[in-house]
Amino acid sequence: FTLWLDRMIWNINPLGYHLTNLLIHICCTILVYFISGYFLKNKNFQFSASLLFLVHPIHSLSLFWISGRTDMVCALFFLLSFLYFLKYFHEKQRRYYIFFTLFFIISLLAKEMSLSLPIIIGSYIFIQANDNFKRRIIQSFKSVIPLLAIIILYFGLRMLFLPGQEVSNEVHVKTAISHLVKNFASFIGLLVIPTGHIQIAAFLKANPFVFTLLAAISLFLGLFIFWKYRKSGNVLFLLLFVVISILPVLRLVMRWYLYIPSIGFSILIAYLIFQQLDTTRVKRLLRIIFISVILLTYTIIIFKEQKQWVYNGKIAKKISEEINNILEKNDIDEVLFINNISEISETPV
Repeated sequence: FTLWLDRMIWNINPLGYHLTNLLIHICCTILVYFISGYFLKNKNFQFSASLLFLVHPIHSLSLFWISGRTDMVCALFFLLSFLYFLKYFHEKQRRYYIFFTLFFIISLLAKEMSLSLPIIIGSYIFIQANDNFKRRIIQSFKSVIPLLAIIILYFGLRMLFLPGQEVSNEVHVKTAISHLVKNFASFIGLLVIPTGHIQIAAFLKANPFVFTLLAAISLFLGLFIFWKYRKSGNVLFLLLFVVISILPVLRLVMRWYLYIPSIGFSILIAYLIFQQLDTTRVKRLLRIIFISVILLTYTIIIFKEQKQWVYNGKIAKKISEEINNILEKNDIDEVLFINNISEISETPV
C-alpha cells in the first residue's frame, strides 16, 4: 500500500521512494525517544537511545532498500501501539487502550513480527506492576486478551486465504533446537557487532568451534547481565524485549528482521551507560565519551554502507540501460535472461 502511494505521487522516480523510507525511519526514531522516557526520565538519555537507534548499521537493508521498508512500516505501528499501551498502563485512560489495540492490528497487517507484542506487553505488566506474583500473572493475561482474540482471527483469515501456510512455508521449515539456538546466537551477534557480517559469517562457517565458543561466551555474558540487573525491572524488560521480538523469525536469519529488536537493544545500551555512569563528574564525562564513540562508529559504518548501495545502484542502472539500448538498436521484442543479476555484494538490485 505504501509503495502504491509512492507510485501515485512519484511515478517511477526512486528519490520519492527513498524519501518515504527515510521519513518512516525518522518517525520510528521519534517514537523511540518518547518510549525511552518511560524507562528513565532524562532527556539526554532519551536523545542518546533514539540516536543509537537512528544510526544503527543493522538498519541499512530496511532503510536503503525500497522494498525492505516492510519491517519499518511494521515497527512504526508496533511502536505506536506500545507507546499507547505505556500511556494506558501509567495513566489508566480507556482511550489509550483503544488506540494501542488499533495500532496493533495495523502493525500485524504490515508484518507477522507484531505477534511478539502481546508477550512483550504481558512481560512489561508482570515486571512493572506493584502486586503479588499471582495477581501480576492475572493482570498480564487480562490486558492482552483483546490482542489474543485479534491473533486468533488473524490466523483464521490466514487459514482461509493461505491454506498450508498459516504459520510457515517451505523456506521456514527448520525447527530443530540446535538450529534455533544457532540462529538466536547469530541474531545477537548481528545486533552487537555493527559491521563485517559477510566476512565474519564466512570465518565462523569455516570454524564452527569458534562460533560455538563465541555463542557460549555470549550466553554467559547475557546471563551475567541478567543476574547483575535481576532487581532492575527496566533492564530485565529490555532484555526480554530483544529476545521476545526475535522469536517470530527465529527459523530464518535475515538482517532486516532485527529492526524491531534493535529498539530494545538501543534503549538498553543507553540505559546501562547512563545508570552506570551517573554519579560523579568524571563518570558523566565517560558517559559522553562512550555514547559519542558508539554513535560515531555507527555513523561511519552506516554512511559507508550507503555509499555501497549508491555505487551498486549505479552499476545496476548502467547494466539495465545498456541492455535496453541493445534491445532498441536491434528492434528486439522479447528477450530471455538466463542469469539475471539480483544482488551485488548482498545489495538487492
